[in-house]
Amino acid sequence: MTETTLIKRAALVIAWDETQGRHVYQRDADVVFAGDTITFIGRGFGGEADKVIDGGDLMVMPGLIDAHTHSSHTYQTKSALEEVDSLKLYATVLFEYNPLLRLDSKYTPDCCRCSLGELLRSGCTTVVDMSAPYPEWLDVLAESGIRAYVAPGYASASFYTTTGHDLGYSWDEEAGRRKFARALEVVDAAETHASGRLKGMLYPAQVDTCSEELIRDTVDAARERGMPMQTHCAQSVVEFRELMRRTGKTPVEWLHDLGFLGPRTLLGHCIFIDDNPRLFWPVHRDRGILAESDATVAHCPVVQSRRGRLLQSFSSYRKSGINIALGTDTFPMNMVEEMRGAAIMGKIADGHSQWMSARAAFEAATVGGADALGRPDLGRVKVGAKADLVLVDLAHPLMQPARDPLRNLIFAAGERPIRDVFVDGRQVVAKGEVLTIDRRAAAERFSAGHSEMMTRVAERDWANRSADDAFPLSLEIRD
Repeated sequence: MTETTLIKRAALVIAWDETQGRHVYQRDADVVFAGDTITFIGRGFGGEADKVIDGGDLMVMPGLIDAHTHSSHTYQTKSALEEVDSLKLYATVLFEYNPLLRLDSKYTPDCCRCSLGELLRSGCTTVVDMSAPYPEWLDVLAESGIRAYVAPGYASASFYTTTGHDLGYSWDEEAGRRKFARALEVVDAAETHASGRLKGMLYPAQVDTCSEELIRDTVDAARERGMPMQTHCAQSVVEFRELMRRTGKTPVEWLHDLGFLGPRTLLGHCIFIDDNPRLFWPVHRDRGILAESDATVAHCPVVQSRRGRLLQSFSSYRKSGINIALGTDTFPMNMVEEMRGAAIMGKIADGHSQWMSARAAFEAATVGGADALGRPDLGRVKVGAKADLVLVDLAHPLMQPARDPLRNLIFAAGERPIRDVFVDGRQVVAKGEVLTIDRRAAAERFSAGHSEMMTRVAERDWANRSADDAFPLSLEIRD
């Protein structure tokens, strides 16, 4: 029998106004969900409910959508990659330092649990998880209670450096084909998983590591399955110039010409498009291509800001007609932090305080991601939408004065006043505690694996540097 839950007289609801196509504050409203679906929003609910939650000090808002992350491995870069850069490969850790950090596979499930626990605690109810497939992956996602788009990675090549200033690509099309076939098996299994909360996404890993044939076959497979697609695109100057060298096209142009771009395509980062001032490129076509194709930029502001990079700029992309979703990419796996980062970095990029707003960041974290996934039933508090809901404690000291709670949440309080989280009508966070994951135990096991990983850094480094040499501590240690 379907259980009905009533959130009675919530002080505020961030509700979806269908006629205006935007979020609005609704005061003193009841929110009712039966099973996995919202059935009523308004005053004076007259029906019966199996469970009643007093909403007097609560703000009800839609669950947040993380449109780009890697739960199984980027958490392992914590306490290592925050303040290093590959200066001779144009300020990116991707090519030189990321390959040094490879967690033993036995710790991968706990790395994933740490990531998912932090996401749930920050009010994230849907995640696009882009990872290398491992045996426990689908079950770990399902057990967490989160709604997940499973995106197993594959590529035709891997990149490497032997000097710290050159970049090479090791091509193996046959191996890429095997990984592609495995990815299709995984996404098909996700679609039929018993949890009902898993979906598939096709993920050719980076635009510069995939052949034309692999991209075309990805497009065909996505169309056949009705699945969204995502790749990393325009994420570095090196990548931009490599694609231009190979093809005479920008990464965005190349993907467009291969039919990859469309309403259910996400491009991770997409910072170095042809009008980025760091490129000094004379011809500017990429914005028009992105807008006309209805592709989505999956923007991850926090990690990019750590690298000294900005989207140029959030508000100008939106004014160009480009949809933007938000992602975490690496740690912290905290969607409220991403909204804050998007808002603040957007203001810095604009050189103006008003063109980028908390509202715009919130839209990207909700409807921006939902629209990219083709899911009008996500990212919105409306009748018929999924009961993916976040309850925020307005009485929390950091939410006072509660004149504009969304701004308070984004600019002041962070995830701390988030009290309860529901996914598909099932409670996964209660009173600030994640119910579905033993976060402390997962963190302890993961930390043991992280320590082991650090002892093997020199084996993977072209310069044979130890972990302390490659990733110096912020303070020296004295016994």
